[in-house]
Amino acid sequence: MNEKSVLDQRIKSMGILLLFLALIMSIILARQNRTSKWLLEAPIAVDSWNVSEIPLPQETLGTLGGAHTKGLEFSNPLDERVRCQFIAPRSFESYREPDLFSQLQISAQRSLPLFGPDKFVRAWILKVPNTEQRLLVYAWLQSPRGSTTLFGDRSMEPNFLERLRLNGLGLIRNEPICLARLYVNIASSDKNGAQARRTLDRIAHSIYKHNTKEKS
Repeated sequence: MNEKSVLDQRIKSMGILLLFLALIMSIILARQNRTSKWLLEAPIAVDSWNVSEIPLPQETLGTLGGAHTKGLEFSNPLDERVRCQFIAPRSFESYREPDLFSQLQISAQRSLPLFGPDKFVRAWILKVPNTEQRLLVYAWLQSPRGSTTLFGDRSMEPNFLERLRLNGLGLIRNEPICLARLYVNIASSDKNGAQARRTLDRIAHSIYKHNTKEKS
């Protein structure tokens, strides 16, 4: 076989490989687009709490890789407020933490079996440096069937490899997932955060049940 024939064969093989890779990428993108638009829904009201829609800030949206999102605020007559973010992960960038939390310090964190013995959420207490102001945050990944996945093992934002792993799992799932993140200010009089936890427990349960009531 002469040199020209060898070159032609290599070009042909390279072309076939590129076409194969393009096909694989098209399949991945098509699957990702089908599963990256599902968001949890919130009930219209929870006891004395009303719900209003508050879109996520543009600077936050710009870091999430084009993810489909919804921002909500729960408020009650005592002027207590719970902020809620729903994010349909589109890529590994969608798992980034909000800029709001980037300057805060984690003072405590744990996993809570909030929705059942195998349905955990991650909870954090965040502190504003040099102040007494604190936030309680819950986050979890939920599927339409009601299964949950822990989000953020060590920090508010998974590292690069963990975000790649979560994104890879999303590509092979048979159903979509939604990242839910809730947070509330801890009042200065709520020394151990018990009231804030009761509040987030109530709101989180209402969201979970609202999205699984037809499957139960």
